[in-house]
Amino acid sequence: MAIFRTLGTAILATAAAAAAAPAWAQDSFPSKPIRIVIPFVAGTGSDGVARSMTASLSQTLGVPVTVDNREGASGMIGTSYVAKAAPDGYTILLAATNMVLTSFVTDPPPYDPVKDFTNLGRIATVPMVMLTSSKGPYKSFTELVQSAKAAPGKLNYGTSGKMGTSHVFTEQILRQFTFAAKDVHYKNPAQAIIDTAQGQPEFLLSNIPLAAGMIQKGDVRVVATGSAKRLTSMPNVPTFGELAGKPDFTIVLWYGFFVPTGTPAPVRARLTDAIAKAMQVPEVRTKIELTGGQIDIAPSEVFAKEVEADTQSFGRLIRDLGLNKP
Repeated sequence: MAIFRTLGTAILATAAAAAAAPAWAQDSFPSKPIRIVIPFVAGTGSDGVARSMTASLSQTLGVPVTVDNREGASGMIGTSYVAKAAPDGYTILLAATNMVLTSFVTDPPPYDPVKDFTNLGRIATVPMVMLTSSKGPYKSFTELVQSAKAAPGKLNYGTSGKMGTSHVFTEQILRQFTFAAKDVHYKNPAQAIIDTAQGQPEFLLSNIPLAAGMIQKGDVRVVATGSAKRLTSMPNVPTFGELAGKPDFTIVLWYGFFVPTGTPAPVRARLTDAIAKAMQVPEVRTKIELTGGQIDIAPSEVFAKEVEADTQSFGRLIRDLGLNKP
């Protein structure tokens, strides 16, 4: 279960850490441009969030801060690049929960999300939503589950790719609600939503930003959300936790910053302080909210425990279900 901290608490903590850093580190870092690596194409949620932060980060740090999109292999290429980068603070990763999942794709793994990175804190969370066709027969998640149980294996669900968040999270939901469905993987997640609107596949787990347009137009119906509480924008849609009778059962992505393990503490403190200041900028907060995210800041020590817990729990699920097998 995610541990939540207020923005004010996190900023005070990071400012204190920065103040405690040696003066030499504060003066010498940074001395050249900094790159924020996004392991996905331009225009994605994390890309937009990073780009909204560059002006504030540049102003605070006194050097240019740019976004470097290194997409491919479901995020593994960009994430692996940062894992192997020099631990000097000049190469930063803005990652989502996907970085944990893709670490299980190959054997040996491309990187270790716990050992190869040190986080700079969580900045936001994004609840997932389950979609069905507005023209289809399923007006609620309960109806969908009942239909699936009546004809095991008949229903299909779309994903944004094998071992991606929508794939693994949906399997988590199937296990929680004890029903079966067949996965249909898409290279283009937008096409998965378009096909879901047409009724095939029958359902799809998506993040809100990707589906927002079709939700607003009424092409797809939201039957459940992964948030801890009902979303204010969808007050009549129940959460998976409500439906399962388990308030702690959430399906939520996180956004957080990471640097390679070995990055000096004074450098991390300087970066963390700059990120905390950027998170106070209205444009940044608005951008996150427009992408369906919720400002949800947690300091490094809290976020580290979450990443480790996710790595363990998702690892068990993936191995138990054999999701990483051809």
